[in-house]
Amino acid sequence: MDTTRNTVLEAWMTEHGYSSNILAEAVNRGIERLTGRPGGLDGSSVRAWKAGRVTWPKSAARRALEDVTGLPAIALRVGA
Repeated sequence: MDTTRNTVLEAWMTEHGYSSNILAEAVNRGIERLTGRPGGLDGSSVRAWKAGRVTWPKSAARRALEDVTGLPAIALRVGA
């Protein structure tokens, strides 16, 4: 399967000093604020986003990712 790396997300993480695990924790907290239930993401989830294996996370994760990064989800979508 051909994948395109998510260079926008990778660049944001580098610029802001986020590891995959730290970003997963931040997004999980955002999911909990949105839904009342903690998110279940881990570093491998974020690595799948960065690698382009997951191009469009589920809606709560997308919204939380927008909140954490300050970027619209469409800007973080691979191939957008």
